[in-house]
Amino acid sequence: MSKKIDFQILHNFIQFVQSKEKWKISEILENMKITKKELFYILDIFSQIYTDYDDILIDYEVNEDAEEINFFFNDSVVELSSINDSELFNLYYLLTMQDNFVALKNSTKEIMEFYKILSEYFDIDGLPTADDKSDSFSFEEISTIEYIKLGKTEAQTYFINPIALKSNHDGKILEALDIHEKVIKTFLIDRIVGININESTTSQTSSRSTIKVKYQIKDNNFLKTLDSTTFKVNQDNLIINFYSFENAIDFSIKNRQYINVLSPVKIIDEIKIRQDNLLENLNEFN
Repeated sequence: MSKKIDFQILHNFIQFVQSKEKWKISEILENMKITKKELFYILDIFSQIYTDYDDILIDYEVNEDAEEINFFFNDSVVELSSINDSELFNLYYLLTMQDNFVALKNSTKEIMEFYKILSEYFDIDGLPTADDKSDSFSFEEISTIEYIKLGKTEAQTYFINPIALKSNHDGKILEALDIHEKVIKTFLIDRIVGININESTTSQTSSRSTIKVKYQIKDNNFLKTLDSTTFKVNQDNLIINFYSFENAIDFSIKNRQYINVLSPVKIIDEIKIRQDNLLENLNEFN
């Protein structure tokens, strides 16, 4: 295995998969950043954990044809609750930065003691303090960011709703909801190269042009899931302008059951390359 399976990974796995009972194997691998071998090692661990009533904590069935896993959760899984270092940092950030939380901290002895304990382990150097009167904006106002993913050299635009600033072993991160994909993602602060406070603002650091992609519509109901301001239909073809090549690729792959790419050719070629690579990786397990 490429990584050590520790308690943190097992905890993250439970937190992730319990949101629904059926998962595509590829979804789990992508989101958990694990291999297929590691996934089944984790499942084997959980299949040997029993509750006080001799029930399996998490049971599962694998549909090899559909490449899916059906999970069966014991009630004990739902009742599990914990708090991790990132969530503690969230509390520390709020008690330092947000006016209503700062007021609560200053007026409550117990919370002040709690804050002093957190202060021994966390810091937010480089961020403005609550009483900083310099010109700045709240990070909650951010609507788009230009972000360079690990292993990439070009920035990609993300439409986001910020959730919290955190700190982990990689450094300070922004946790935010990806509006297009409707999933929560984390972004390393050091790799954010541009910030827009509203969608009409042009990024100061990005000079990339948009890319227009034309699709054949296989299911018209799919259009109801899209924001009407982000696409147009011309002669039964769906046309969308994306802010980057990577955004166009990600959207095209995730929704291939509803649409087929007609142009440009470089999108079609890239999808074919990624599909071939995926099949090659899957064949390693046969």
